[in-house]
Amino acid sequence: LATRTSGAMPVALVEAIRAELLVAEPGVLGVEDDELSAGLDFPFEALELAVELGPEVTVNAIAPGQIMESAAIMDTFEPGFSERATQASPLKRLVTRQEVAEMIALICTSPAMQSVTGHTFVMDGGWRLTA
Repeated sequence: LATRTSGAMPVALVEAIRAELLVAEPGVLGVEDDELSAGLDFPFEALELAVELGPEVTVNAIAPGQIMESAAIMDTFEPGFSERATQASPLKRLVTRQEVAEMIALICTSPAMQSVTGHTFVMDGGWRLTA
């Protein structure tokens, strides 16, 4: 894996995909339409920071879906959620912590990412496509 040797300093944000999903499915996890306005920063933090900090800094974000390693915790709040998310996903699986870490490394070290800024990479196995 090649690494960046010059160019703008990379920043990788980890954002919640939750706001986007709540728009698609109001009422999930007990959040209703009138409560959505408080959490709708997705994906605008990366966009705003990219504009503000460029050209010295590139800012991109990762918005992971349900993390496989914490699925049991999620299921205590919403029984069966992880199984439904897995079945609804075109990839039929949840994202792993390792995959999120590797995406952060890619954003921060890959020369191919030097011209990418203001983007949010949704890592949910395609679940948002069916939500």
